[in-house]
Amino acid sequence: MKLRRFNKSKHTRIKRNNKSIKLASIIFSIFILSVAIIFFSFARFEINTSYQLISGNVGNFMSCKNMEGKVWNFDYTGSTQEFDVPCDGNYKIELWGAQGGSVQTSIGGKGGYTSGDISLTDTDILYIQVGGSPSGKDGGYNGGASAGAGTSKAIFAGGGGSTDVRLNSGYWNESEGLKSRIMVAGAGAGSGIYQIDITGGASGGLEGYSGTLGSCDPTQTHTVATGGTQTSPGYGINGSQSLSKFGYAVIGDESYGTGGGSGYYGGSSGKATNCNVSAGAGGSSFISGHDGCDAIDINSDTKIIHTGQPNHYSGYVFTNTTIIDGNGYKWTNEKGNLVGITEPDGTESTGHSGNGYARITYLGNEDKGKLYRVTFDPNGGSVSTRSKIVKGNSNYGQLPTPVREGYNFIGWTNELKLSSSNELDKVNKTTLRIPNSESWDGNFKYRYNNGELIYFDVTIPNNVVSSINVQDVIIDKNDYTVLNDRITGTVTITEEIRNHYPNYKFMDIKTQNEITDYTVNRYVVITSADTINQIEEDHTLYAVWEEIK
Repeated sequence: MKLRRFNKSKHTRIKRNNKSIKLASIIFSIFILSVAIIFFSFARFEINTSYQLISGNVGNFMSCKNMEGKVWNFDYTGSTQEFDVPCDGNYKIELWGAQGGSVQTSIGGKGGYTSGDISLTDTDILYIQVGGSPSGKDGGYNGGASAGAGTSKAIFAGGGGSTDVRLNSGYWNESEGLKSRIMVAGAGAGSGIYQIDITGGASGGLEGYSGTLGSCDPTQTHTVATGGTQTSPGYGINGSQSLSKFGYAVIGDESYGTGGGSGYYGGSSGKATNCNVSAGAGGSSFISGHDGCDAIDINSDTKIIHTGQPNHYSGYVFTNTTIIDGNGYKWTNEKGNLVGITEPDGTESTGHSGNGYARITYLGNEDKGKLYRVTFDPNGGSVSTRSKIVKGNSNYGQLPTPVREGYNFIGWTNELKLSSSNELDKVNKTTLRIPNSESWDGNFKYRYNNGELIYFDVTIPNNVVSSINVQDVIIDKNDYTVLNDRITGTVTITEEIRNHYPNYKFMDIKTQNEITDYTVNRYVVITSADTINQIEEDHTLYAVWEEIK
């Protein structure tokens, strides 16, 4: 064993610099701690190569204010993609539909472009289906139709898939998912070769473009397949019935013809008649809130019911909308001027080529307040709008009016499903009971005394919920009004009331003990757009009905 000689001068130097070493150690420790915090903050996120935020607690990493202008890109994957909204506020959504398949020099119909701004809350989740552009006979992902098998001299390509944003997850062609689409960028149809190049129709604005015709006898006259519209998939060659559907295109002929493009409605696929073959047609586009679009009714099932107005039944509605078809024309409620499309990479074109694409940009929260989504339950009736966004402690604003056969609509209530206005007398019964089967009701607090109807009227001084006074008054049952406030508080059985009814005891039904106060809950019944939202969470409002007698 070797012993090291003690170096006195070195030890003295260390001792003298002890304070400097301690300071350096502290600085180094702070540096290491800061690096660790940043590392673990980033570790809470999963970010793909397109900078798409998949999950994570944004509030712990960066403020929503600092996220203004952030972009999430969605490239083609052939599967459902999810966008979990990170912040309350306004978002711009842009979609590009896919191009139809090409054959040699016969170029597939181009995809269209849609965009719009929409308010979302941090509880919303959107599902993105990005359309695929086929390279052969099979149709592109998200609704493109397959082409006919053809021959060595007759070659046909499949149609492109539309790109859409929807509210329901699941496989692309599930009916509930298709119904929940709030924005669709249509796709182009496939092209091919038959005698000559036959070109698939481009994606449409409100309706898709037709394809072209190839014929062994140019002197014959035939009509071509037509594009999807706002209410139908168009028609096949010579006006024949199209097999395409709401949300996708379907092959028209197993042997001849190119595939139709997908869209809000798919374009008709091409087919043969005699020695004439049509190329497929393009699909239509749709934006909830865009003038000229035709939204569907929530009760649509196998039969699609249209409402004749542009707002989706979900209440998710866009503003500042733009629709540009696959030939570069801008659409309002009709076809407009040639403006071209700005591609995802910033270049300009007349229509989108290749696979579809989607982009979401956070524009910020202009209201600078917490936003909540209010869902409307028609409670046995029907309503055209199923939700809207409201700001906390602000007016609900314009509310939808539901309809129900045999009933008058009274208003909206926030917590209980009331079958009629008479049910308001039964809301949240209190635990009070007076002997001789006379009772107090939780909201209107009435009882009979020798046949005389007596109400105990609840008043709210200065809208202070915690302070509720009870006065006994005699009023006619038809005179009461429903307050627009949500009130929770304690009502005291005052000495005045006890003296007025000396022969009665106020009992708790469950315990049979005499009580001196009880809890009152009064629920929102909204009849005016000026009603203030005081419920600081997403919530449902239920329709209140009065039966017509």
